[in-house]
Amino acid sequence: MRKLALALGFLALAMPSLSCGSTPTPEVVIVTVVVTEPPVPATPPVEPPIPPATEPPPPIAPAPSCSDTDSMVGETVTCRIKRAYCDYRPDVGGAPTFCNDAPYPSQSFTLLVWGEDWSDLDGMCIDVTGFVVRYKGKPQIVAESRSQVAPCR
Repeated sequence: MRKLALALGFLALAMPSLSCGSTPTPEVVIVTVVVTEPPVPATPPVEPPIPPATEPPPPIAPAPSCSDTDSMVGETVTCRIKRAYCDYRPDVGGAPTFCNDAPYPSQSFTLLVWGEDWSDLDGMCIDVTGFVVRYKGKPQIVAESRSQVAPCR
């Protein structure tokens, strides 16, 4: 801590009580003022932050086959159809699209979409997410949105 002393001299005229005929006598007053500067904080050396150890993310396991969802009825799952066999049927009530895991009638799983043509998925490998139900003894997922289907990675 550094101190800075500053001496200031003031000439002050002290006026004693004046009586008739007296002459005031000047007095000299010296005032010393000490000013203390705030401490300068010690600045630690700035080191660049150490980046966190980055490990590669674990590999994403492929979704189970949609053919194996028979035991998952009543659950929301993501499963894979390695080759989708999709058929849009606008001539049938509700205009469904059926995407099967094998050609009809040999399929063991069906992705059903009402009122939309999703036949562009035909021949693709797709991952399907949804609630598994059983229809005529086979598992199926009824998709309500394209967000439930993604191309396989």
